[in-house]
Amino acid sequence: MRVICDTQLRFEFYQSHSKMSKKLEKVSTILQKDMECIIRVMESCCGIV
Repeated sequence: MRVICDTQLRFEFYQSHSKMSKKLEKVSTILQKDMECIIRVMESCCGIV
């Protein structure tokens, strides 16, 4: 669960600063997709919601 929390914090940071650069916006999108993937894997493997 800590990984998801850390990823969420990084995503929120990049999202809040995305106006600074398109690169950060792209990174935030990648982080969001990674986070969603991690959550799906945990749900299917561990039954954690």
